[in-house]
Amino acid sequence: MQIRLDGCGFQSTLKGNVVNVENDLDKCASVLPRTFNQMSTIQVKLMRKMIHKKPYMFETVRPLQVLKAAQ
Repeated sequence: MQIRLDGCGFQSTLKGNVVNVENDLDKCASVLPRTFNQMSTIQVKLMRKMIHKKPYMFETVRPLQVLKAAQ
């Protein structure tokens, strides 16, 4: 499935197959909202060398999840 900009108003359209998946809303509602410590995110920017101005890759991560994965 692809999301494309369409027309002069640049509205988003979907092209391709779409699959609907059932979801238990009670289960999702019990997970949200997260506490502040779980919700806080930081943006990690990776550079190949420090002399470069722009990162070659960046991602928003939750530090708590990274800590759990490292243990």
